[in-house]
Amino acid sequence: MANRKLYFLENENGNCRLCSEPDDPKEMVRCDECDRWFHASCAGVLRLPKYGEIFTCVKCNDDKAEYSRVTKQDSTIQALVEALKASGLNASTSMKRMSLSKLPYFDGKPKDWPKFKRTYEETSKEGEFSNLENLNRLQHALKGDAERCVRRLFLDPDNVSTIIWKLEEQFGRPKQVYDDLLREVLKVKVDNQMKIPELSDALEDMITNLKAMKWEAYLQDHRLVDDLVGRLSIGKQLKWIDYKKNIENAYQVANVQHFSEWLLPIAENIRKLPKNAERPRQSVNFNQPQRMANRLQLNGEKDPLTLTWTQNLSVREDNSKRVNCMIRGMNEKKEHMLKGIRTVKDLQLPNQTLSGTKLAVRYPYLKDIKIAD
Repeated sequence: MANRKLYFLENENGNCRLCSEPDDPKEMVRCDECDRWFHASCAGVLRLPKYGEIFTCVKCNDDKAEYSRVTKQDSTIQALVEALKASGLNASTSMKRMSLSKLPYFDGKPKDWPKFKRTYEETSKEGEFSNLENLNRLQHALKGDAERCVRRLFLDPDNVSTIIWKLEEQFGRPKQVYDDLLREVLKVKVDNQMKIPELSDALEDMITNLKAMKWEAYLQDHRLVDDLVGRLSIGKQLKWIDYKKNIENAYQVANVQHFSEWLLPIAENIRKLPKNAERPRQSVNFNQPQRMANRLQLNGEKDPLTLTWTQNLSVREDNSKRVNCMIRGMNEKKEHMLKGIRTVKDLQLPNQTLSGTKLAVRYPYLKDIKIAD
């Protein structure tokens, strides 16, 4: 009942504003604040108040709570003003402390905790803020789950250190922060080379945060490096292999930091490309012979192929290769990788055609779909 914002109904049958039923003299209670009458059952009262006992309705209870909250906030602000007056700060120091007073918002996302904690600690030290001032800063900066986690500790300025400890325990454990930052990296889909800057930025953000919290050990995850390398094109994977030859030895394996340093200049060069730059259009008809693969410079491992048709007719292609190729629709931007395509010298399949107009006549439910002839 306390969560109701539209507290009262129009009751044409009686005085109770929480229902539309007529009055029952045996179970009516009166609010001592607003003098309204209610059914005891509607007001959540298990028994009628005895003489001298006070009953207040849900609206009056909420009004009291809001008044109390505003009063406490005013008291905190007044105490802050008095503390500033008593400190005898000069104008320049006051301006400096004012510029440091605002903290970034923190709503409980682990990936944002390192930045928030570091900002809080450095500004607290530089501005020499008191516990009362820091409590006020935290009240304005914490939102959502973070605010709910420590709300009960806002009553006393001496709880400031406990608030920071509890926030770190709840949202800033190393594994939590790393997992959250890692999700930001892994959710970047490198569908084409234009996505590489986004991947590079996510990696840089993760590395910066881990170093700030002195958790560099997480950067030694070589399995993550292998996963990220596997998302790149074959050409870039080969370049990475050449690059890491100069890094790895008996005492060191290429880590996330090394991969990020290698990827950064590639990302910077891609950013310099014109905004409308696109990959050259390459159209592949898979009924075309080996020369099409040569024209597209598709290289792969030789693997003899035997093709069998009806009536036990078969052809053996001794020079067939397995190749990989990126494809894209004529009016599409998203690319798809085809892996293990087989090349043949001369397949000699009949040409096939498709008429969108004829299909729409034959199948009326296709008439709204644009199909080229």
